[in-house]
Amino acid sequence: MPAQTTAFESEDRDPSWAPETEADIKARFKYLRGGRLDAVECRQDQCLLTMSGTEEEMTRTIAELETPAGLRDYAERILLGGPEVANGKMTLKVTAFFDRSERPNN
Repeated sequence: MPAQTTAFESEDRDPSWAPETEADIKARFKYLRGGRLDAVECRQDQCLLTMSGTEEEMTRTIAELETPAGLRDYAERILLGGPEVANGKMTLKVTAFFDRSERPNN
């Protein structure tokens, strides 16, 4: 299992933060050109996005993620996982990391 997935899987879900952040990410993807967002799941301070499309679409999507409409200035940083290609379709996992140091202690 890649380190990217292992770190994500080790976090518990924060039910007070995760659903709202997932909805925000889905809303941002409505305005991005390129591939499609297949799934998004958030935990404590990171979200795992699964995206797919043709190689051309995914190249466009990756570029769009780096804009303010994407995840720049929203997530602290993003980590692209290695793409998987099958039958002309590329699937890419992206981990978005968030600085939640100011969150209240629950």
